[in-house]
Amino acid sequence: MTFLYTLAVAFLMVSRLPVYSGKRLGTRVSPEMVLPVLVLIVVFFALLLSYPWEVLSTGTVLFLASLPFGWFSYHAYQRKAAEAAGEGAHAAATGPASAEIRPEPSDVERPARLN
Repeated sequence: MTFLYTLAVAFLMVSRLPVYSGKRLGTRVSPEMVLPVLVLIVVFFALLLSYPWEVLSTGTVLFLASLPFGWFSYHAYQRKAAEAAGEGAHAAATGPASAEIRPEPSDVERPARLN
């Protein structure tokens, strides 16, 4: 059983399966929520030290359950990007030559701390 579990984890580590990322939300933890978030992190590590198999098993199940959401989120993002690219190409083809074409948000240089 451990061998199959290790093979499954190894496959997921090298796969191109899209996984949900909170980076696209673009929000930060508000100052009034910093303390509760830190408390939750400490409680998580305390539970991890006290009940490692239960916490790791629960984390594995939650991760596997989140895979479809990551896939749907990724494909929705691709659809929006394709639609925006299609609208930009349509506007460039039909609009005046002096029309300003705005770059996609992913094309704009972002500071390194936000990447």
